[in-house]
Amino acid sequence: MILKRKVIVRTLIGLAIVYWLHRKLNFESDAYYPDQKLGNFIHSRFPLPQAVLPSVKIVHFMNKNHLLFPEYRPYLASWRRVYPNYDFYFWTDADIDRLLASRYPMFKSFYDERLGHPLERSDFARVLVLHAFGGWYADLDAGSQLNAENLTKRHSLIVPLEPFIHAMVAFKRRRLVNNAIMYSIPGHPFWMFLACRIIDLVSELPQVPRNKAEAVETTGPLVMTLAMEQFAAANAATCGDLDKGLGGSYGCPYVPWPRRFLPLFDNTSNFVAGWARIMCYTVLYVPGIIDECQRMRAFDFVNVLPADAYTYHAFLHRTGAKGDQVNVSDWGLNI
Repeated sequence: MILKRKVIVRTLIGLAIVYWLHRKLNFESDAYYPDQKLGNFIHSRFPLPQAVLPSVKIVHFMNKNHLLFPEYRPYLASWRRVYPNYDFYFWTDADIDRLLASRYPMFKSFYDERLGHPLERSDFARVLVLHAFGGWYADLDAGSQLNAENLTKRHSLIVPLEPFIHAMVAFKRRRLVNNAIMYSIPGHPFWMFLACRIIDLVSELPQVPRNKAEAVETTGPLVMTLAMEQFAAANAATCGDLDKGLGGSYGCPYVPWPRRFLPLFDNTSNFVAGWARIMCYTVLYVPGIIDECQRMRAFDFVNVLPADAYTYHAFLHRTGAKGDQVNVSDWGLNI
């Protein structure tokens, strides 16, 4: 009798957890429902590019100055190994100031006065860099493993999703667009649409200091996901379904599942892996999440880099690099 009661109690607790998870998860954002007025605005102001361009052979990195911790060298070196003939640009705060003054003076006061946190400025700066020059943008702890020109020849914009487990655990969402590894042709209209969304959002906030976590919402993956959902809904007839990665034509954004671009999850603590064990047994009806959970279970929720992954994000910034800083120009990577 006691054993039966324990089974019943455990079953009820399990059902309660499942119910709570499904109540918490925002599995279809209101932003993704087509809005005709917004769709018409996007079509008129930010039309999809029509001309097919060659792959843009540039990789961009960004830091406040040229000094880096040695832990970052293997990641930068991986891009040079995979793309030996590409131009590498290393953007400092001073370089971004010059870019704003020369190419985007209309954003200069917003950048200087309203983006108070360095991460907010970095998020906004990478948007402008990709709009101005195109190519790959990579965080300093993001590596490259395979040449992706087979994709950059077919897609004008590649913005992979974060691991689904990040979206679910940290943000209670079914998807989260990443901004650590991205590819674009110069002038893709999505970037100016995103810049407008960021400006609209931040301009409505009190002008007070914000922390690193808030930057995710104001300038980073959360506002970028909202913008992508709206951009995708406006172009659904041409680009296809966001759940299937879009990419219906060359001018469309391509938003691939994480497996080949961001296959590693943030394992700086056991928090994500612990929740993944629970969620992977309760959320089983979204194809991308099923794929990710099967892969995670196969390796007992330990990070393993797939051999066919183009890129990966190591989340080194979450643990903190150590050691003496070195000028990136001394690493012999032709940056």
